[in-house]
Amino acid sequence: MPIGSHGWAHCDWRRLDDRQAIQEIDDARSMLADLTNRQVLRVSIPFGSYDRVVIARLRRAGITRAYTSDGGRARPDAWLQARNSLPHDLGPEWIDRVLRCQSSLAQRALEEGSTKRQARTPEPENRSAMAKARSRWLGPVT
Repeated sequence: MPIGSHGWAHCDWRRLDDRQAIQEIDDARSMLADLTNRQVLRVSIPFGSYDRVVIARLRRAGITRAYTSDGGRARPDAWLQARNSLPHDLGPEWIDRVLRCQSSLAQRALEEGSTKRQARTPEPENRSAMAKARSRWLGPVT
């Protein structure tokens, strides 16, 4: 499993000036690279919050994969990678239900109350419209 960065001070990267962005994106990765003797080319964006400026900074920094909290199905080839957040109090009963169920893991997690995802899940008929709007806003993300 590759080592990735989550920044220096766990702050919202959309609100950074250029000097702060260098510390959060570049300096944090450099320190991890020094400690691990490996390049750090992946980041998990704090709070999953990003905009065009964050995306541009990450691309300029040579990031090969950026993880968000958008939720949804992760695609192995995607540069911007969706993550689903699950609540801390899931117990063995939930795991048993997930393993017995025939629906997708994402759908089961949503049904069981994935807190971040639940708050931002568009209605099924709006999902493709939301994806198109995000694509227009961010530009092509691969």
